[in-house]
Amino acid sequence: MTDKSTALKDALKKNRSVQVNPKENEIEKISVQKSNSDVLDNLNTIAIQLRNEEIQTLNNVCNEIKINRPKSLKKDRITKSTVIRCLIAVLEDKMNNIDFSNIDDEDSLKERLMGLLI
Repeated sequence: MTDKSTALKDALKKNRSVQVNPKENEIEKISVQKSNSDVLDNLNTIAIQLRNEEIQTLNNVCNEIKINRPKSLKKDRITKSTVIRCLIAVLEDKMNNIDFSNIDDEDSLKERLMGLLI
């Protein structure tokens, strides 16, 4: 194991902020914290960058779910994180159906992924 990967592993065990540069495989910056809750034990916290309209979309989805489900189904909260985890699960399930070649920007990726949902 390299010094860099050892440092990353140690920092993650101690729930510290670490820095990672995926292009150069060097440690740079990403915040990772383990949750203390029993329910959330296998979840990690990461910081991602979203546009204001993307955050609003996540809020709208959560509000629609909250408004449209009966009290008997309100066992677990549906949060922005829940929505993102569900979208990632769909992506993971459909990864074999995605052509990842020649994706040159975010718009190309979005177009490719939209094909999965139609």
